[in-house]
Amino acid sequence: MDYPFIPYGGCPALGGNLMRAFVAAAVLISIILPAQAQEQLPLTSRPEQRVRGINRSIQQEERLRRIEQQNRFEQNQIQQRLDRQQTFSNPSSPRFRNCPAGSIC
Repeated sequence: MDYPFIPYGGCPALGGNLMRAFVAAAVLISIILPAQAQEQLPLTSRPEQRVRGINRSIQQEERLRRIEQQNRFEQNQIQQRLDRQQTFSNPSSPRFRNCPAGSIC
C-alpha cells in the first residue's frame, strides 16, 4: 500500500503525528538531560573533603576566638568602670568612714 507524501513525517497509519511525537520527545530530552546533569555534579575526592572539613574547623575556631576576645574586652571595660566608680565614689559614705567605737557617725 502506497501512502501519499505527507510533509513533516506524518503517516496516516500513525495518525499523522509522527513528527509531533519526535518534537515532543526532543523537548522532553532537552529538559530532562540538563536537570540530570545538574543533579550529578562531580563528587569531590576524599582528600579535598578532608581539606574542606579542616578549613571549616579553622574558620569556626577563629569565629569562637573572636567572640571570646570580644567578651574579655567587654568584661575588662565593665571591671574598669566598676573600679573607677569605687575609686572616685563619695568617701564620706558610711561603709568607708572610720568612726571611733561608741560614737555616732
